[in-house]
Amino acid sequence: MIRFKGMVCEGIKKFSKQLILPNRDQLSIPIQEWPEIPQPGTLNIKLDDQDFPPEFLKVFGRCDLRALDSRQFAPEAELLWTEIGGNTLPPTRERPDRGNAQIWRACVRKVATREERVCWVLRRIGSTLVVHLELVAGVKLRDALSLVDGTPVEVDVEGKWS
Repeated sequence: MIRFKGMVCEGIKKFSKQLILPNRDQLSIPIQEWPEIPQPGTLNIKLDDQDFPPEFLKVFGRCDLRALDSRQFAPEAELLWTEIGGNTLPPTRERPDRGNAQIWRACVRKVATREERVCWVLRRIGSTLVVHLELVAGVKLRDALSLVDGTPVEVDVEGKWS
């Protein structure tokens, strides 16, 4: 498990308008507890460089989520790029897995109240996001936890180090 600390921030709105995640019954491989119907959009969390988890820095040596594309912190599952409707990151000859979405089981916690919700961290391989986690769930996390931009949160991400 890795614990990230950050703040809720506005995203670029692609997942709410352009990109569509598969429902549980549309997955190419079963993923336990994947939302029956994922809510449109993602909750974006901007991480603070000074609060990056020490175990992340020990393995990767930098505050850069693109390091997760190496799969050294193994996800629960991976969605093929074709499973994400409107995906704008197609595979390339150099990176045939580009656009696939690694997903990790997670829990987001509002620091002020300690309220939390189960969710998933989603990272598309080849994404240029460096310090932003994208969270998905079966509920709108902003509403469920009364989150606004700037709200401090912690995100516990489950995975296995290889």
